[in-house]
Amino acid sequence: MNIITIGSKICDDALVNIKSEIHNTKRLVDISPFSILEDSFELNLQESEIRSDNIYKMKMFIYDINKQCIKDLEDKDKYDYVVIDLLDTRIPFKEFVLKNGKKLRVTANKILDENYTLLCDKIKEKYKCDIEYVNDNNPLLWKKDELEYELENFIKKIKVLKDKIILLISHNTYQYFNKDGKFSVLKDKIKQVNQYNEFYDLCYNYFKSKVKCLTIDIPGLLFGEEKDRPINIFTFNNFYYQYIVDSIINFNNKKDNINSIKKYQSSIKMFIDKIVSKSLVDLTPTKCKGKKIVLIGECMMYETGIFERWGLTVSKKIDYTQTSSNDYIMEQIKELKDKSDEYICVVPYIYRNSNILEILWKMGYGYGRGYFCTVHDQVVLENFYGLYEDIFNNRVEVKAKSKIQITLLGIANNILIEDSYNNCCVDIRATNNTKIVLSRGLKTGNIPLTMMCYDGSVVQIGSDTSFVNACHIRATYFSKVSIGQDCMFSTEVIVFAGDGHAIFDVNTGENINYNYKNISEAKREIYIGDHVWAGFQSFILTGSHIGTGCVIGARAFVNKKFPNNCALAGTPAKIIRQNIAWDRDLFTDNVDIINSSYTRLTEI
Repeated sequence: MNIITIGSKICDDALVNIKSEIHNTKRLVDISPFSILEDSFELNLQESEIRSDNIYKMKMFIYDINKQCIKDLEDKDKYDYVVIDLLDTRIPFKEFVLKNGKKLRVTANKILDENYTLLCDKIKEKYKCDIEYVNDNNPLLWKKDELEYELENFIKKIKVLKDKIILLISHNTYQYFNKDGKFSVLKDKIKQVNQYNEFYDLCYNYFKSKVKCLTIDIPGLLFGEEKDRPINIFTFNNFYYQYIVDSIINFNNKKDNINSIKKYQSSIKMFIDKIVSKSLVDLTPTKCKGKKIVLIGECMMYETGIFERWGLTVSKKIDYTQTSSNDYIMEQIKELKDKSDEYICVVPYIYRNSNILEILWKMGYGYGRGYFCTVHDQVVLENFYGLYEDIFNNRVEVKAKSKIQITLLGIANNILIEDSYNNCCVDIRATNNTKIVLSRGLKTGNIPLTMMCYDGSVVQIGSDTSFVNACHIRATYFSKVSIGQDCMFSTEVIVFAGDGHAIFDVNTGENINYNYKNISEAKREIYIGDHVWAGFQSFILTGSHIGTGCVIGARAFVNKKFPNNCALAGTPAKIIRQNIAWDRDLFTDNVDIINSSYTRLTEI
């Protein structure tokens, strides 16, 4: 089977890495599709005239100038399919506009820069007129209608291919596994990858709406694998390359592609299982210490690994999937309740929509002695903006172009930071299965708002809330912090939900501060209503419930429930005045200016 590839080198790399019956007769890589199908320069450039130390790029430069692609595509007997992936639509190109009105396009790259003067001289010589001006085109900066206009022109040129087109829908990736099998992230490429992928989706969606063709869809999670050459955002693992090859062969044999997608997803699952199980197998002897093992969810390689390496077996398996309800999980575990001296739970995967770790805690299995999760090298997202997702089910979306640093220490964290004021400083550290939402309009001082969020914790901050400098929020295991909108936190305010260390009654031996049996949900939560002003170095402790419109005095220690519109002060805090309201502007002289929902009488 013979094919031509137009776009990036993904399909070509697949054919290089996976041996098959497919032969790539022409690879058109690193050339803008918006240039390659346009009018020929008709310059008859020779290789001997071109300055370049890269033979392939030199040939592609001449190919681009002469627009040989059109002639190759017209000879349809020489190929069975044309595979187009559209990733090269992002590549800039130059448009030479001559004084006689003729327009000529060529891909903008290093080889053009090196031969720019030669090209200009050749154009003038050929057309006997000067170049009026040169347009620099960067498709990534085009408006939607500009992009669609250019795509429409591209589509018109390839309509001649009819049923020979295969559209390879792909994305770039910043995730990869290095030669040691460790998960890594191209952190400096995340923003670029997000920008590219968003652009590609616009191209793919428009193309599919206009062209009826065979389509190779993205089969699931994409990631790279470091081999003999340096990793980049365009290199992938052999599972993906095999999927591409299988898909083309399926189309040629008139078969659907469902089995190829399932095969890819199964291969990826096994590969990730291998990575996950290695960390868990390594931890098992120190964590188990003779206890029986309860496996939460499926991970065959873990079972094989602990047996082959340590001679251990799984005593009980808990069926846990993305659709498992809390009741269903608890029903399976109930016979093991309060037996953490005998059993330990191993959690390879966590689904973001579940609270599996809190369920285990409520059944008597706390962190460390009761359960342990997959471990990986921490991922630090510094000055981060955009979307980050990884194989460990972490998801971070930051819409604020500010000084945001997020450190992911574990798995299944879900973090959303909406638009904020410029130069907002936030530093978040999250362990496992946390949920963090910072709503729009967040404002901080130059010293960051720091947050430490432990397993199963939830932090929600409402819109237009501000923190001055060096404020800190700590949400320990299975605790919750809820802060309303339009709140104002002064310097060095601490919000501490949950508890940090165990306290026991010596007589009974009972954990009296953080045992699931004796601590209510309210004691693990901090609720701060809308429009609350927390003064300098105030300390808001777990179990606090502060009503809307309250003012907390400097260095107050808050650990109880208080109604709305009160002034609080002291250690511990007490109500020193009721029926108060406040405004950010010191010189506000009319209470009616303040939102009426913030000026209610105190309801005791």
